[in-house]
Amino acid sequence: MKIYFYANPEMRGGRQKTISRIISFLKASGVTVFSDSSPSMMIDQDLENAQKTGQMMISQIDAVIIEGTVPSFESGHILALSIASKKPILYFVQSKENVDVNLAALEKDKVAGKYLTIEKYAEKDIETKIIHFLSTTEKGEIRQIPNIKFTLRITQKIERYLQWKARKFGFTKADFLRNAIEEMIESDPEYKAKK
Repeated sequence: MKIYFYANPEMRGGRQKTISRIISFLKASGVTVFSDSSPSMMIDQDLENAQKTGQMMISQIDAVIIEGTVPSFESGHILALSIASKKPILYFVQSKENVDVNLAALEKDKVAGKYLTIEKYAEKDIETKIIHFLSTTEKGEIRQIPNIKFTLRITQKIERYLQWKARKFGFTKADFLRNAIEEMIESDPEYKAKK
């Protein structure tokens, strides 16, 4: 699998260590990583051939990962190009940072939302989120956009818990519940056998 990885070169300090950690983990996972942040990571026969024939690099990769904690014009350009090329995108933001409202709206869009996944991360769960993204990309799964409205009455105790949990992980309550149900589906052998 070939991944294009982008992070704003203006990132400083501890964030540079995080970027190196992400790239190292991707390589250790058997992924070929291309990134402008390291010229040695851009050398590949397929890419050289693509450049000679005038093809865009995006046509030679399988997915894109953007570390967007410090957004830039280039990250927006790569995001738009990846959506237009129908490439799966993992857009990472550190958990203590807010996701731009326009970007969050794009994730919910019928077309763009099929390809864009925005994840808030903490240092302890970077690898888990990358593994999940890689496995769904390798399976060729296209993200489904929730479109069925469902009303659920809950107690105040459940409401407080959902509010706390959603805030802790940077999700909405609905996203938190959807993720929990998705995890139940994945771990239910009886349901999987039925499919």
